[in-house]
Amino acid sequence: MSPTTASKQQAQQGPSQQRASQQRESQQGTPAEKSPTSHQQKTSSSGQTAPADQSSAPPISRWWLLCAIVMLGGAVLLWFPGSFSPSGGEPSRDLSHDPVYHANLLYLTHTEQEVGTELLHLLELDALISVAGSSQFGVSFIVDMNVEVGRILKRLNQVLERGTEAIAMSLAAIALLRVFVIGAELATPWLFLIFVGLSLSWLILALFHRAILQWSVARKLLRLTATLFLLCWLIIPYALHLSVVVATVIEQGFTEPTSFGYFSEVAGELKGHPRHHRDLKGHAKSSVKLLHKATSAKLHHKVERGLLVVIQFAIKMLLGLIVVPLGLSVLLHHLLCRVLLHHFMVEKGMVKKVIAETHHP
Repeated sequence: MSPTTASKQQAQQGPSQQRASQQRESQQGTPAEKSPTSHQQKTSSSGQTAPADQSSAPPISRWWLLCAIVMLGGAVLLWFPGSFSPSGGEPSRDLSHDPVYHANLLYLTHTEQEVGTELLHLLELDALISVAGSSQFGVSFIVDMNVEVGRILKRLNQVLERGTEAIAMSLAAIALLRVFVIGAELATPWLFLIFVGLSLSWLILALFHRAILQWSVARKLLRLTATLFLLCWLIIPYALHLSVVVATVIEQGFTEPTSFGYFSEVAGELKGHPRHHRDLKGHAKSSVKLLHKATSAKLHHKVERGLLVVIQFAIKMLLGLIVVPLGLSVLLHHLLCRVLLHHFMVEKGMVKKVIAETHHP
């Protein structure tokens, strides 16, 4: 073979070898290029098998739902034991044996009687001073008494008016608390039935349609009902019950007694001897004479002490009937409703776990 012929054969084989090498390179690059496609196919195949793997979750979730339904039914039986007894009876829970409820009513009744007694003490002194300065004794009273003592007595009248206002506000607060206590006690069983009924309906429907567990409206409605139930069953009664102890501890720190019996003592001093004067007119004449003999410094001390008694009484009633019960109610509401319901029962509890197990992407 001549060199010319060999060079021609190499020139003919060159392009064919180049094409063969290019085919080999393309075959080697094909697996690298097809790897993402195969990965996507594997992912899609795994996604198709995921529901098959999660098919075992619904029996477990149904088991938990059935357990919750049975627990709610048992709670109804425990809450209303008399309704399912053989003897029958009305389907209502007898709440009259609740010791906290009775203790709260006794506390309010005792406080109301105490405030009524304080009002009598105020009215006794106010009536005595009013009759002493009336038209029948007013001329001699104004002529005989000096101006400074008259100003002190005018200030004493203002103190008595402030005491009367404090008593009126206390009676209004007591009446409002009594309405809250009785209303909460009456509303508790009905709110419990509403909550249990809504919960059972929600869980029973969730046995057939898992998407119902994701309804935000249902969860918000259950949370609202549970909040109202806890408010009437625990928060209002125990907030008032604990406020009695807190108010008693605070009252011990007062420098002066908070009782208006001091005004009754002042009225007794102005009346004189009770045997000498049997009517209010005689007491008024005696009080004018005693006021005439009394010094302005002594009367000023009585007025200042009376004002201190009124202020401490108002603080006691404000703390015991408004501030402490309201503060404890807010604290219990935060502990029970915000923490228990928001973070455990609805948001992060068993409901979310069931949703995660039964949710299909």
